[in-house]
Amino acid sequence: MANRVVYGRTHSENGWPMVDQGSCRWVRIPGAEHVSLQIREGQPEKILRAFAADFHAYVEPLRDADSACWTATNSVASSNHLSGTAMDLNWNGPDGRTFRLGLPEERAFPPPKNKVMRELLAFYEGTLFWGADWSIRDSMHVQCSGNTYGSANFERVEDFIRRKIRPDGFSTYKRGGAPAPPPPPPQVDVADVLARATGVTIGKAREILPGVINGLRESQCSNVNRIAMWLAQMGHESAGFNATEEYASGAAYEGRRDLGNTQPGDGVRFKGRSWIQVTGRSNYTQLSKWAHSKGAVPTPTFFVDEPAKLAQIQYAGLGPAWYWTVARPDINTLSDRRDLLTVTKRINGGTNGLQDRQNRYNRALALGDQLLTLIGSSSGDDELTPEQDQMLRAIFREQTQKHPSRSALRKPGEGVVDTWAGMDLNMDGNMHFVATFLRAWLGHPKTLAELREVADNTDPARQDDAQLAQAILATTAEKPKPVMNVGTITSGVDTTAVVEAVRSAVAEAEPKIIYTAEPAPADFPTAGSTGQRIGQLVDAVEQMRLSERLSPQEAATLKAVISILEPQTKDEGAQQ
Repeated sequence: MANRVVYGRTHSENGWPMVDQGSCRWVRIPGAEHVSLQIREGQPEKILRAFAADFHAYVEPLRDADSACWTATNSVASSNHLSGTAMDLNWNGPDGRTFRLGLPEERAFPPPKNKVMRELLAFYEGTLFWGADWSIRDSMHVQCSGNTYGSANFERVEDFIRRKIRPDGFSTYKRGGAPAPPPPPPQVDVADVLARATGVTIGKAREILPGVINGLRESQCSNVNRIAMWLAQMGHESAGFNATEEYASGAAYEGRRDLGNTQPGDGVRFKGRSWIQVTGRSNYTQLSKWAHSKGAVPTPTFFVDEPAKLAQIQYAGLGPAWYWTVARPDINTLSDRRDLLTVTKRINGGTNGLQDRQNRYNRALALGDQLLTLIGSSSGDDELTPEQDQMLRAIFREQTQKHPSRSALRKPGEGVVDTWAGMDLNMDGNMHFVATFLRAWLGHPKTLAELREVADNTDPARQDDAQLAQAILATTAEKPKPVMNVGTITSGVDTTAVVEAVRSAVAEAEPKIIYTAEPAPADFPTAGSTGQRIGQLVDAVEQMRLSERLSPQEAATLKAVISILEPQTKDEGAQQ
């Protein structure tokens, strides 16, 4: 969900910011539930949705096929469709053939329709503008007015919504206040709807339901006509949703460059899979990129790397969705027209099985609005809003896709290395290695003991770890070990001696602080733990810095070394 720049513009003509699809929501129009519009969330959604319901009730019945709101592109650079704040309603006229752009108001909406439109606009108190009032008349067009955006207008528009738009989405125009809440809808068994729409058994319907729901949603099948067409075509192509992989071996596709099969074994590897039999390396590659962009798979080469997964039920609907919206992007428009013949040609290349497709289509279409449950529920769960669905997809994508390293020392051409979770675990491993090496280098007894355990480890799976631990122990054993006896530092000690000890340690090429086992002096006031002794050391270093016996850089260096020791020593007690 974000604003965007379109054609160099950040705002549309009415002042609302240009937004992406995620900032809009598919809504059904009250009283015309067969019609869905993708409208910008917030005040525009409430106002435009209510007006569309009034248009349907008092001007003329709405058609889904030629009504729309948000668009990704537009021939007009400042179009309010780009901000999701304008809609076109029944642009083909009442007869479905008379395009309303450029017509005078009286021809576009013959009386008394134009009179009702004017009454509605007055009722909406200037929050809406009608395209019939432009110099180039666009009578199908209704948009949020220029006085609806921004903090200066928010309260006024919100007051209008409170007074005139009911909680059920209708306006109070000729209706009055909000009616009593409707009774809860009866529980619908979505699998039963799918079984009746496709002719499969209820058991089969439950098995394929997740894949069908996913496929329908990704295919943008948002109305009855599209859902019925999808079920009919996929039902035929998959032999009644029984085949997700073609029966032949795929060897016949070997060497088919038109399918992108350029490597030995590609024919069998990329045989037809999913309910629409996606075939060939090239199509698998394009499908993978598309599915990854939708958050449906973790990597952009998912089905190329693991082609057999395309035959799994959870992915079986993705092949049809890609073909439906990318390879043949006009299928939904043809489905809106119920053009079974042309859709069949788009999918089959001819008219094979046309009668079976027709029978399946008629069966599904007979269920009417019940088909909408197939895109509104998943195995009986509550429907996700588009925003929730988009968020879950984004989370899935970010948690499962691999990312490249940002290390300055990454290998040239290394590519992606791991997921975010994997990188976190790698960071833990690397930081633990560095901390362990430093503590061993400083002679920390507990760390050295733990390293010896790893070095003596005989687990075959950890022999590399054992050798690394042995190397660290050997390295630390060879280093000079200037001793700074922590137990000798007390609050009353002559800090001059400490200064000399510190300077001596810093002067060494690779100094170490060695913990000694000798008891603390009797006059040491807090000899209870090594952690307390380290605290004394920090205080001593700070005193030397304040008295300018240590430079700030020397003090910072010493404190950094001490801080490395503290986490593992503060609770170890006097045995150190």
